[in-house]
Amino acid sequence: MDYKIGDKVRVRSDLVVGDDYKSTTWGEVEFTEKMDKFSWQIVSISEIDTSDNTFKIEQCFNWFTDTMVEPVNITPLSKRPKYEWYAIDQDGTKFESNAIWWRSLEEIKKEIEERKELNARDKSLLLSHRNLFSKKK
Repeated sequence: MDYKIGDKVRVRSDLVVGDDYKSTTWGEVEFTEKMDKFSWQIVSISEIDTSDNTFKIEQCFNWFTDTMVEPVNITPLSKRPKYEWYAIDQDGTKFESNAIWWRSLEEIKKEIEERKELNARDKSLLLSHRNLFSKKK
């Protein structure tokens, strides 16, 4: 058995409650209803019995064999590669993949700044309009 404490595994979803499952080396374990709750879930190995190559998982006190689970390779987010997706227009302009209507990032930033200025003007106009009409005569 190649598993160590802390390894992530997925409990197989095709296991049948009441059936016995042999280890690849030695040992046999019955699959119970309590174990069925973890079907297709990713769990961590918490204890290993080297005498018959069975192990326990977190949140379950039953023993599992290596044929009841599948290995899971989980790469932490910090170690995953980062990709920059972009396209280049015919004139050499670089576009972000999620840019709205394939506009360049500079165009979008410029439009955002213009909208901020317009919103500030509209806000001041609205305040002066409210002041003008809220005064009692």
